[in-house]
Amino acid sequence: MNKSLVDIPRGLLHRMGFAMTTQWRFMVSVVCLVFPGAPDVGAQAFWMRLDTPGLSEITCLWQHGGTILAGTRGGIYRSIDSCTTWTEATSRAVPIVAISSNTNGLCVATTPESPLVSTNGGTTWHFSTLRVATYGVAVSEDGEIIVASGAWDEKGSTYHSTDGGVSWIQRVATYRDLTSGHFREMMFTEEGTLLAAEHWRTISGQDWLARSTDKGRTWIRPRRTGGPFPCWYHNGLVQDATGRLYCGSSDAGLLYSTDDGQSWNPVHPDWKSGGKVNAIVPQMDGSVFVCANVLYHFADTSLCSWSVADSVSFDDMLAPFPGIMLGGNVTGVYRSDESGQHWSPCMNGIHAQQERSLFVDREDLLWYAGAVSTDHGRSWDKRICSGNAYHFFSDADGWYYAWHYSPAPYMFRSADGRNWQEVTTLPLRQPIYGMKQAGRWLLCAGNLGLMRSSDHGDTWEWLIASDVHEAIEGKNGRLYITTFYSGVRRSDSTWKEWETVSDGLPRDEYGNIRSFAIATDPHGVLYCSVYIGGGLYRSRDGGDSWEQVLSEEAPILDILIVDENLIVLATNGHGVLISEDSGENWSELNDGLTNWTILHLHIDHAGYLYAASMGSGLYRSRMSLYPCSRSLILSGDEGITGYSGLTI
Repeated sequence: MNKSLVDIPRGLLHRMGFAMTTQWRFMVSVVCLVFPGAPDVGAQAFWMRLDTPGLSEITCLWQHGGTILAGTRGGIYRSIDSCTTWTEATSRAVPIVAISSNTNGLCVATTPESPLVSTNGGTTWHFSTLRVATYGVAVSEDGEIIVASGAWDEKGSTYHSTDGGVSWIQRVATYRDLTSGHFREMMFTEEGTLLAAEHWRTISGQDWLARSTDKGRTWIRPRRTGGPFPCWYHNGLVQDATGRLYCGSSDAGLLYSTDDGQSWNPVHPDWKSGGKVNAIVPQMDGSVFVCANVLYHFADTSLCSWSVADSVSFDDMLAPFPGIMLGGNVTGVYRSDESGQHWSPCMNGIHAQQERSLFVDREDLLWYAGAVSTDHGRSWDKRICSGNAYHFFSDADGWYYAWHYSPAPYMFRSADGRNWQEVTTLPLRQPIYGMKQAGRWLLCAGNLGLMRSSDHGDTWEWLIASDVHEAIEGKNGRLYITTFYSGVRRSDSTWKEWETVSDGLPRDEYGNIRSFAIATDPHGVLYCSVYIGGGLYRSRDGGDSWEQVLSEEAPILDILIVDENLIVLATNGHGVLISEDSGENWSELNDGLTNWTILHLHIDHAGYLYAASMGSGLYRSRMSLYPCSRSLILSGDEGITGYSGLTI
C-alpha cells in the first residue's frame, strides 16, 4: 500500500520536524526558514525524481496512430506530442526488447520476464500470464499475439495467444520447419504474411529469414536471388507505402522483396554499408534511409544511388510524421526535422537510467552517473564518463574509485574527483560487487573473492578467494561477508581465518544460502538479506544465530541503517521499506516512486534520502529525515500547512 506523506508513521513525521496538534503553534529555534508560496506538504509525494545526467538506452521505437512508444532498458515511454515530451507508460521498470501493435489498440512488448500487453494503444500496460523471456513479437489485425522465445543456446519456439495474453499455446520449432525459431524481430505484412528475422547464428552457421502464411503454425525459408550469401543476423524488418519489404543483415547489407517476402534481393552484394544494417526507414517520396555505422540515403526505390546523410548510428529508427525522423540508441532518442541531416536529443520526460554508482562522499557531495552535485541533486557537474560505471566509492582520505565493466573490467581512481587513472595493480579482472572501507583498508568484494589495499590501490592483498557480494566491519574488528552459496562468513580479528555463521538462514532448492546485502547498527546488531527464499534476517549475537524480521516476499537489494531504530530497505519490486523500531514493524515508503525496483540507498549529511532505481533514474526525499532544529513548523486542524527541513 502506498503511503502519502501524511500517512507516514507518526514517529517519522516527528523525526522530519513535523508536529501534529489541533492548535496552531510556531516552533522557532536558531534559524527560521520560511518559503513564500510553499505548497501543502500533505498533497506532495514523499519522493521527487531528480533530473540527472545519466544515459537512457533506447531499445526500440514504435508508432501506434499518433502515439509514439519508446522501449528502454527501464520500461516503455509514451509521447502524444510528436516526441516533444514523454511520460512513463509502465508501472515497473523492465528491459523492453520489441513492441508491436494492430490498428485496434492491442499493443504487446517483449521483455526478459514476460510479455507486456496494452489494450488502449499503449497508455497502460500489464504483464501477461506467460512467464518466459521473449524477443520478437507480432500482433495480427484479428488480435492474435505471436511472441518468440529461446536464446542462442536454447531451442527456439513461439507462443500464441488469441485472448489478449490470458492463455498461450507453445509451438516448438523443428528442423523440419527449416528454421531454428530464434526470432529477434517479427512482423505481419499488409497481406497478412508473418515474417521473422533470426538474430542468433543457427546450427547451419547462418541466420535466415522465415515466412509463414498461417500465423506461425508452419514456416518456410524465402528464396534469395543472386545465389546464396551468408548472413549472421537479420534486423530492421519494415514495409513501405507501396508494399515493398526491406530487411537488414550483417554481411549482405540491405535486402528487399517485392513479392510479399517470397524472394529477397540484395542491394549491391559488394556494398557492406560500413557494417551491419541496424535500421531502415522508407519515406513517402520513395527514398530510403539505411542506418549502419552511419546513416545512408537512397534517393528512390531503384536503390541505385546512395549518399551519406549523417555520421550518426542508431539501433532503431522511425518516420512517424511527414518531415520527422526519430532515432534511438544507447545514449537516448533523437529527432531530425531536416531529412536526417541534423539531429537533436528529445528526452524530455525519459528517465530510463540504470546507474548503480550512487554515493555520498565525506564532503557531502552527491555522486551519480559520473557526475557530482553540491546542491542535493538540483544541478550536476560531469566528472567522469559513466554509462558503464557499476560502482563508485570514496574513502576517508578523499580518494575516489570507480569500477567499470565495459568494454573490459577495470578500476579508476582519483585524488580529486577530476583527474582519473586506471588502477593497473588490481588483480581482479572480474565484476566487483561493492567497495567498502574498514579502518585504513579499502575492501573490494567480487565474484573471485575479497581483497584489501592500504595505499589507495597501489598494492593488494587477498583475504578470501571465494565469491563475495558485500563486506562490512563489525564489532571487535571482525569482517562479515555475504556469499551466494554459504550465506554469511565471519573472520577473526586478523581477517585471515573465516567461519560460516549462517544458522537460521534459509537455503534454496539446491541447498545454497544466497545472502546478499548486510549492514550493522551502532550497537553491533547485524541485518542480512537472503535474496532467494529469504527476506531480511537479524542477528544480535555477532552472527551466531539469525531470526527472520521480514518475509521473503520482498527481495532486498540494499540495507541503510540511519540509526539504531531507523532502517531503510531497497527492494526488487516492493520499492522502499522503512522500520522505526529496529525491524519489528515495516511500512512502505513509495509515494512518488514510479519504479519499485530500487538498487541503492544513501543519506547525506543534511538527512536527505536518495534512491537509485533500476531503470527510472534517481529519486530524493523532499525533506530531511533528521530532526530539524532550525525550522518553522505549522500545524492545525487542517493538517500540515507548511513544511520544515532544509529545503532547496
